[in-house]
Amino acid sequence: MSNSNNNQNHKDVEVDGITSSQVDSDYMIALLAQQQELEMSGNPMMNPNDIENFAKSFREYQERNKNVTTDKIDKGSNDCENDEEIARLMQENYIREQEMYNILGRNGQPIYSTPIQNNNNSNKINENLRNYHTSELQRQYHERYVKEKLSHEYFRNKLNSKEAMPIKKQLRDFYIDFEQKTKNSFSNPEEQSQYLREFLNNLSRSLIENPLWINSEREEQENAIIEMEKLITKKLFDITFGPSEDLARDTLLSHKILMHSWVEPRHFDLPDFDFHIFEKAGNELNKMNLYRFYIDKIICVVNCIKLIEYAYRKNISDEPLPNDKLLSLIILIILKTNPKKLISNIQYIVRYVNPNFFSIGIYEFSLTSIWGAITYIEKISQTSLTITSEEYDA
Repeated sequence: MSNSNNNQNHKDVEVDGITSSQVDSDYMIALLAQQQELEMSGNPMMNPNDIENFAKSFREYQERNKNVTTDKIDKGSNDCENDEEIARLMQENYIREQEMYNILGRNGQPIYSTPIQNNNNSNKINENLRNYHTSELQRQYHERYVKEKLSHEYFRNKLNSKEAMPIKKQLRDFYIDFEQKTKNSFSNPEEQSQYLREFLNNLSRSLIENPLWINSEREEQENAIIEMEKLITKKLFDITFGPSEDLARDTLLSHKILMHSWVEPRHFDLPDFDFHIFEKAGNELNKMNLYRFYIDKIICVVNCIKLIEYAYRKNISDEPLPNDKLLSLIILIILKTNPKKLISNIQYIVRYVNPNFFSIGIYEFSLTSIWGAITYIEKISQTSLTITSEEYDA
């Protein structure tokens, strides 16, 4: 296959509606050039000279085009910043090519080192290889393209552009208004959270109707909404987190926990075990205090549930963990670890979370389970446990 034909084939390939002639990122250039080297090579194995020659031609390309592509490269990330990375990409694609030979029935022998008996069959295999390379390149580029579009840096760059000025003005005005209403108007945390939630919903509509996002893919629009909510809720966290009502309940809960820290698995009809197997799960509940965004706090709760299930299967029983035993384990873990500001954290999530997140079953289930354990401990007594009154009083 000649250089001109190979270049023409790549020129006509579309990746997510973008022709490869438009894609000047180092990563795509490296992969395209590497594909050409493989298709033209007659060697069954990569060798240092191949890698060295490729690296040299790649550097020459960068030098020739640095004035033209500086802006585009600055906006992206150089996935091929050094020769070792280039060599790794070449070797990975080479391995995938060898796998393709096996799929095509070449008995694991590289096509270039096997005598060709049938020209028609050879053409078919070459076409299959080209299609394979093209689809693989498209997949890899699409993954990187999507990852960049969903990054925090990409969102902030858009928000800092001139087209986003109306949105930034909305934010400035809202911050002032929200702080004033918190001091003078809101009578309870629910009014405060409802007002913030309504603003976030309205701002979400303004965001996706803005010229910067109106033609974006749905995934990027949804990510922009989450990034915006993260920006706003973290900014207002000191005003919205831990109202006096929640902190008072946290104090009473901690008192209840300290009074019942002696409780053991048998008091919940659980088999005896070393509590330390669930220590990591308890640590996740304390980790909520490290974060300001509700999603980060939810993830801690989900991790707690997952770690309980994992430790149970590994150390106690390989049977599925029933919900009633899960609740008992959560209660026991809270009693043993006494996580700080537990009620404040869960209430904060419930008040300010985007309702769409409750469509994700594991989020809703995890929060419901933790809240069930909290309300149980708030009312815990001798009748709540498998224990005699004499033992409980002692």
